[in-house]
Amino acid sequence: PSEWPPLYDSILLSTSLAVFWSHRYHQLFRHTFTGPLTLIPLPEYVQLFGAFLMLGVFHCFGVWGIATG
Repeated sequence: PSEWPPLYDSILLSTSLAVFWSHRYHQLFRHTFTGPLTLIPLPEYVQLFGAFLMLGVFHCFGVWGIATG
C-alpha cells in the first residue's frame, strides 16, 4: 500500500556493499528478524549470525514452496 516505505532505494547512491545491504536493499523484514535477537544479551556477531540463519530458513521455505507447487 501507499503508506509503506519503498522496498528499494537508489542503488547508485551506495558507497559500499555494506551501505547497499543495510540501507538501499529492501528492509521489509529487517526488524522482524533482528528485533527478537536484540532482547537477548548476546554478542553482536551471534545476533548477526542468528539473523542470517533465520533469513536463510525463510528463503529455504520460499524455495521449497515454489519447488513443491
